[in-house]
Amino acid sequence: MPFSTEYEAARSSVALMQRPWRTLVSIGGDGRVGFLQGMLSNEIQALAAGDGCRTLLLDNKGKVQGDLDLWVESEAIIMACDAGVVETVLGSLRKYVLATPVQFHQLEDEEGVVGLIGPGADALLQGAGIQLPPAASHGHVRASVAGVDVRLGRTTALAAEGLEIHVPRGALADVIATLRLLADGKLPDVGDEAAEVLRVEAGLPRHGSELTGEQFPQEARLDDAISYDKGCYLGQETVARIHYRGNVNRLLAGLRFREPVARGASLFAQEREVGKVTSVAESPRLGPIGLGYVRRELAAAGTELTVRTDSGESLAAEVSDLPFQPEGE
Repeated sequence: MPFSTEYEAARSSVALMQRPWRTLVSIGGDGRVGFLQGMLSNEIQALAAGDGCRTLLLDNKGKVQGDLDLWVESEAIIMACDAGVVETVLGSLRKYVLATPVQFHQLEDEEGVVGLIGPGADALLQGAGIQLPPAASHGHVRASVAGVDVRLGRTTALAAEGLEIHVPRGALADVIATLRLLADGKLPDVGDEAAEVLRVEAGLPRHGSELTGEQFPQEARLDDAISYDKGCYLGQETVARIHYRGNVNRLLAGLRFREPVARGASLFAQEREVGKVTSVAESPRLGPIGLGYVRRELAAAGTELTVRTDSGESLAAEVSDLPFQPEGE
């Protein structure tokens, strides 16, 4: 299927995004809420069953080790994160468990993750009588699709409107086939290229690109994953100091280019290096775009920078607000 078809469906109607890079973990035990409240950056204790949040696992220096989604169920808390960092996240959490009654159970062999994305996602399910999760951020619900019990959850990690569906592995093909039937066969798969364009357009940092274990949350614009009112958690002192008393030296920014550039390229203001390109994409709406970290004083939309190529050529770049919008909107 043409790339443009996948992309346009995700932006204007509805599409399916299989998400093998997402891993789910069930966190159980009577001490789970208090333990996570003292480890993670957002408010956990105030969440009831059916609620959830975006949160971060930081190290003791306040740097991001895991960008996480949580969904609270009656007997467990479901955590989702990038598969590439799940072992790091679980290793850090287990190190602090000690005698606390908390158990971690990885679900990668039991549940697969797909995204139903686009402005038509809710209507597609609702038209088939499938219960929708609350519209609130990270609302979730158990529902039946093709006679299969699934979890439908809101998340900010989709890079588009829609929801995430957690499906028993053995029923994944049946659930996907049913969703295609509901859409009269008009449910294109969003491939890796289109998914990356959507992510960059949305300005979502990703582990291995914008998140390498060396970023403070405020650098990556992850304030929505932090509660500044809760008590102590791992890395809290540094994060609070930045928030109340100071600023970070660099910020994640959108970048517009006149022609494609390479990921990892250096950004310059006159002759001074002021940042790095961390992700690049060719957007059908916007042309060549990217994400990168830029010196804070140069991170305002409209700032003109240059990119130095390996051959020594200088290419024009312009800082953009996130998420990206077409010029004139």
